[in-house]
Amino acid sequence: MRFQCMTSDPASCPSSYIVLFQGISRQTISPERFIQHKWYHGLITAKWTLEDEGMYLVYAYPEFMFCNRWERKDVFWNAAAVQTTPLKITVLPPKNPREIGYGTCSAAQIPWGRYLSTSSNTLSKISDSSSNRKFIWTPFACKIPMRTTLQALDSLPSAQHILFVGDSTTRGPFCALVWKQLHGSIQGGVCDFESNSQGYRDDKWGHKYTFKVLEHSGRNISVSFLWVPYEQALQPFYEELEKLPPPTHIVFNLGLYFPQARLPLIEDGSTEKM
Repeated sequence: MRFQCMTSDPASCPSSYIVLFQGISRQTISPERFIQHKWYHGLITAKWTLEDEGMYLVYAYPEFMFCNRWERKDVFWNAAAVQTTPLKITVLPPKNPREIGYGTCSAAQIPWGRYLSTSSNTLSKISDSSSNRKFIWTPFACKIPMRTTLQALDSLPSAQHILFVGDSTTRGPFCALVWKQLHGSIQGGVCDFESNSQGYRDDKWGHKYTFKVLEHSGRNISVSFLWVPYEQALQPFYEELEKLPPPTHIVFNLGLYFPQARLPLIEDGSTEKM
């Protein structure tokens, strides 16, 4: 793919683009695949291979860091899309198709995959028809069986305290999936976003704790979520962490807005923005 920045100001050109492929699989081009060609102003190229055949929509956006120039009200850089996108492409069957494996994944095999539609033939052997998930992370060489939260905890014999750390992009799945599957309901608790939406948002910076005794093994596993969306929340995060059992497993995730936050760049105490 070739991207051409048309502005005359080099500082206004992005160093890479956010490219999303939406089809039988969902994929995005990783940043290290973008090459800037300094011999030609604003030209960036990237290579990516789609191995799952079918029709795709391609969305592309310039990836800008936070900058003073984009604070002007007449420039909505975060809503800007590359011209001619979204566009349609057709991925043909590969001449030498990759061998698809259905065995249980090892840790080394899991990263090499893509989000694949649950309606695809590749997932038909393992998809759970009762699930409402549209896409599942699917490695090429193996498959990760669909499991409930309780099944996942049973498969982690060393788990004693699983700590989720992040902002609302982590809190939502924690409450809707983890908490609800552990207790069967979110009604009346700190995860009750259905009947107590205000309390759900305000409760103790979003910190949430619970535990579950597994029926088969009798293990008592603590599960908690700590709210830490920005640097100012680190002190309350550490204070809450000291009250909890030492975590054996940590899940960390922050929203995509975080890299664009106002962070100091210069060590002389100035507050210059990116």
